[in-house]
Amino acid sequence: MKIEIIHQRDPDGECGFSYYVDGVRAEDVPAVEIRMFSLDAGAGCSFADWAGNAAGAINAISEAAKWELREYYADPCGDEYIDNWPEGDAGDEWIDHIEDTPENRAWWVENVPDVPLEYVFNGNGDQD
Repeated sequence: MKIEIIHQRDPDGECGFSYYVDGVRAEDVPAVEIRMFSLDAGAGCSFADWAGNAAGAINAISEAAKWELREYYADPCGDEYIDNWPEGDAGDEWIDHIEDTPENRAWWVENVPDVPLEYVFNGNGDQD
């Protein structure tokens, strides 16, 4: 099986994607589900939005792909465009506290108090 992806990036707007499976547009292939997870730190956002998107995406992706996506969110290219990235250890450890547990909620309150908990644990970041 061959999968082809065409990605049209508009730096001032939304990106466009087309998918083909063995030369047939994916929308026309039965039993093909496309799930795309796109990270673009260079577009700029707040850390609260970044963390909310990370939580939503990590909880939605397959187990096979979860760790790779997690690493991309933890150390993104272009992180200088993310406002209010946590300083020190919190900036390195936040991804380890993304699952909704009482201990992780307490960690966020203590280490990144400016990020509302509902962003992290309900995946409420405003990026797509």
